[in-house]
Amino acid sequence: MLNIHPLKNPGRIRWFLPPSKSHMIRWIALASQSESWTNLVFQGRPGMDIESMAGCME
Repeated sequence: MLNIHPLKNPGRIRWFLPPSKSHMIRWIALASQSESWTNLVFQGRPGMDIESMAGCME
């Protein structure tokens, strides 16, 4: 069982480099396990693999 404990009010985390496909898919998988709202924002357009993963997690 994977246990990731939440940060105490992390606020906004800004990441200025574009994510790789692997990183973005992992972030989506981790965000899908959260009980609260997660908003992943980046510049550019996601590839089909990223859009497919996001669609599976909705």
